[in-house]
Amino acid sequence: MEHIVLTEAKMKELGISAFIRIKDLSGFFDPEMRRLGLMCSVVGNCEASVYWIGTEPDIVLPLADPRSMWSEKKKVQPFQKEVERIGSLLKRLAMLIDPRTRIEIDYPEKEEILGRQIMRAYDLWNAHREEGKDDRLSPFLSPSLEKSIDSFMDMVFIPENWMIGICHSIWGLKKDILRYGFNIDWKTPAERNPHIIYD
Repeated sequence: MEHIVLTEAKMKELGISAFIRIKDLSGFFDPEMRRLGLMCSVVGNCEASVYWIGTEPDIVLPLADPRSMWSEKKKVQPFQKEVERIGSLLKRLAMLIDPRTRIEIDYPEKEEILGRQIMRAYDLWNAHREEGKDDRLSPFLSPSLEKSIDSFMDMVFIPENWMIGICHSIWGLKKDILRYGFNIDWKTPAERNPHIIYD
């Protein structure tokens, strides 16, 4: 895996403009890094991008602001506000998966992170992926859990920003959370009804 050291020049080159630091005080993150992958999926479905991750001594997500390319219709708030919203969502996700979780989240300044090693998120997932895990998935999803997951989706995907096709992003994240957070094999409406086109 390629590691790079964060410098001012490298931050500018990568478009990094904020950080979320996650301290796991209860062993929430699994060895396969699937739960960390879920957190990055949440970030990717909000108004930020995360391509690089630092994992020692705690987890740091360097974030870039992709919103300059969006249309005028999107509701855009100051990027730091969105970063703080994402941090809150990540903590909620951890508590949703395991209510006993103890996670601390903060937003370090770049001076605290300069000199730290980070690696490409894609490489991290590939290095930790384990095959055969899906054999233990359950098809059962309780109504109360589904209601909790759907409430979380409403917090991730701000209704004012919904566009045509957003249902596929919502279903994809819900499927990943149920699979990697709860070992549940949930089928999206599109998977259950392949003859129907959803927008």
